[in-house]
Amino acid sequence: MHALIGSNASCHTFTLQLHIGDKIAAALVNSGSDISFINAKFAVKAHCVLSTVPEIQVAKANGKPMTSQSACLSCPYIIQGHTFTTNFRLLEVQGYDIILGADWIYKHRPVGLNMQTRQFSITKDGNKLITFFDESF
Repeated sequence: MHALIGSNASCHTFTLQLHIGDKIAAALVNSGSDISFINAKFAVKAHCVLSTVPEIQVAKANGKPMTSQSACLSCPYIIQGHTFTTNFRLLEVQGYDIILGADWIYKHRPVGLNMQTRQFSITKDGNKLITFFDESF
């Protein structure tokens, strides 16, 4: 919800910097979003390869629908020195360049979140535990 309304409530969110090529994206880890998104303007700026995909409707917090018809498929990026590849749907989100949704979280399960120490741990490739530190902007 924070991503679709442009809220950046750092005490209740977990943000990371993603490096796509030579561009740095502000990313929100958001279990409330079913899938991962990239802001269309940022995708163009980062020279992401765009593909046409089946259209989906996404509801904003105010109930108004948004449409996504494009994606950056198998998009490579780096988080705190670790390399990843994800499919991002294009969407005009506000406040962040990328939303790492429930699909991303599920792919890297089990996960752990410690809001007191601002650490988020994931399991990469099914066996490697990685702990990220919050990079709120």
